[in-house]
Amino acid sequence: MKIFRIGAALTALLSISISASAAGWNWPASPLKEVYVDCDIEQSLQDAIDRAGWTARPYTIYVTGTCAEDITISRSRLEINGGGEAQISGRIRNFGAGITLRDLTITGPGEGLRASGGRTRLLDVHFVNNDGHGISATGNAMVSMRGGSVDGSSGAGIDSQSSVLNLRDVLIMSSMGSGIHALMSQITITGETQIFSNDIHGVHANLHSSVLIDGPVVITNNDIFGIRVEYASGLLTFGPIEIYGNGEFDAICGDSESSAVFTDSLPGTILCSDYDW
Repeated sequence: MKIFRIGAALTALLSISISASAAGWNWPASPLKEVYVDCDIEQSLQDAIDRAGWTARPYTIYVTGTCAEDITISRSRLEINGGGEAQISGRIRNFGAGITLRDLTITGPGEGLRASGGRTRLLDVHFVNNDGHGISATGNAMVSMRGGSVDGSSGAGIDSQSSVLNLRDVLIMSSMGSGIHALMSQITITGETQIFSNDIHGVHANLHSSVLIDGPVVITNNDIFGIRVEYASGLLTFGPIEIYGNGEFDAICGDSESSAVFTDSLPGTILCSDYDW
């Protein structure tokens, strides 16, 4: 008899669930979990991430102070919010999906961020004097950056390999490599992004990469080329872009299989066997 009652209860619950789904009802989402970390009193940001575990609920960590540690993220739906003042002196390795870094400064030894697969959002994050690339995207990663800057990297400012990169209102400057280096990647640059004073090129698109620029974007004062596309790569620009004052040429196509299309404004100097205006 007890077994019958339990079975009946489960049947009733299942019936309610099916009816709710059929009616288009939405069950409430998992509640947001918030955690606070103060690295100036020797609390660990990595410990807070590890305690988040593998739960599906969204998880936000508010961090203050300077965190002198390397960070590894392997879960999804995580946000690290620095409130505009927190600093991470170390490198961040992200293997998760749906990760947001907000209002942080990332500096110190190693690459600033290595995103391996998944989707990463960077909102007003500043990468300063990183030893290596400021940002490295690999393995079909999708990295979106809005606001913030990449300044003084010893490698490329941003290195993208087989990944997708979206930049808006970003400053990329003073890298010892190119501002952006892309290999088999899709790059979109919009808003008031400025790429300047990098030791090689402003943007280097290599091996079947595509670059879309929608102004007002400024690319200037890079040591060799403003933009270089080569090995079957392509460039398409819209809006009032300003590509000028770069060392040798402002835009160059490195081979006959690469092309550039400028729809609204031309760079100062162009070396492409075939480009449209």
